[in-house]
Amino acid sequence: MRSVKRTAEVRIPPSIRHEIGADALAMIMKTGLMDKKETCMVTDYGTNAEMGLFHDGELYTGSAAAGPAMEGQAINYGMLAAPYAISDFSFAEDGTWNNIVLNETLKPVVGMKVNPSNGTFSSVSDMNARGITGTGVVAAVALGLESGLIEPPYIRTPDKKLHFQNGIDFGEDDLGEAGKAMGAIRAGHRTLIEEVGIDDTDVKTMYLAGASGTYVDAIKAQTVGMVPRIIEKTVQVGNTSLMMAYDLLVKDEAMDEMQRIADSIASKHIMFATSKVFEDMYVNEIGYWMEGMPFDIYNESLRTAGLRPLPPIVRPKSTQRIVSSDIPIIGDKGLRILDNVGVYLMGSFEGCIGCKKCAKECPERALEVIEGGPHGYTIRIATEHCLGTACKNCEAVCPKKVYRFSDLKISERA
Repeated sequence: MRSVKRTAEVRIPPSIRHEIGADALAMIMKTGLMDKKETCMVTDYGTNAEMGLFHDGELYTGSAAAGPAMEGQAINYGMLAAPYAISDFSFAEDGTWNNIVLNETLKPVVGMKVNPSNGTFSSVSDMNARGITGTGVVAAVALGLESGLIEPPYIRTPDKKLHFQNGIDFGEDDLGEAGKAMGAIRAGHRTLIEEVGIDDTDVKTMYLAGASGTYVDAIKAQTVGMVPRIIEKTVQVGNTSLMMAYDLLVKDEAMDEMQRIADSIASKHIMFATSKVFEDMYVNEIGYWMEGMPFDIYNESLRTAGLRPLPPIVRPKSTQRIVSSDIPIIGDKGLRILDNVGVYLMGSFEGCIGCKKCAKECPERALEVIEGGPHGYTIRIATEHCLGTACKNCEAVCPKKVYRFSDLKISERA
């Protein structure tokens, strides 16, 4: 493994306040939020969904702990966006669902048409899939709600699963994980609107940022609660953090510009963790996604708490996608996706019985159990797919408790 040279210059971007970091600042700058004449919102969709509401010359910010489902994690067949991942679905004319898969250059291609109730399929192309991304999860839930196959917390199919191509499925446990994430985002948006004291109709434009915000279908995102229920326009602006990082590297004046804007922003950060509005909203979201609370009861609960009910969905008049990829600048030589960089974490553990439960539990399919080694079996993890110590699901399920992720050693040979 190579390390950064000691002489390398490290540039650390500023934050607005300690609660509003550089990611949020990049999101605000790259959307031009502070220059808008209208009331608008922006969200960087991810494990930590940072969001802002600009109204009457002032910025209100918040951060919802959405969890990992929006990045394809905590989902049985979930994975980060990569070649051969299902990234979207659409209704086909024959009642099946088009399974839309990312190809080698991360362009979406229809792989198969699948009946989600039973898995019967017909091939459209030779594009196979090995998992589903967060945007694919959003699309699956949206189509499931629209078709009636999903009535939270239930999936109305014979085996309680939605079936996709290549044996990939989406079960009720996955729906619960996705619902908790979507619910946190909707509760966050709603909290900002309530705390500022404006009407739903006052928010005119929604800016979607981050990798998930780049690729997700904005209409489907609205269906599941990730975009306000009443909005005139959605704009997908790309991975603003990555864009700002690029500016910091290639433009000497970028750091000063970021600091100047950070110092000039008058903002109010709303701590969702201590907000009674967010608490009431999220309790209802859990009731809806996890307990099957009907929407009329949901809204009545809001009224009882002194909050306004959720209005019916009004679709945006305009949806705009500014960039086609979350990596818009790829240089003269283009972008090549490496599925295997040739660096592994490996180890053999005394007492390992080769049951492969660790491999089955890995959300990124990064782990293999190989016969051979000092103790009979060897664990091998492809580092480019592994989530590292933030996951360690493999270690947690070892029935003999002999596997230690921290004891794996780096190897550059297959």
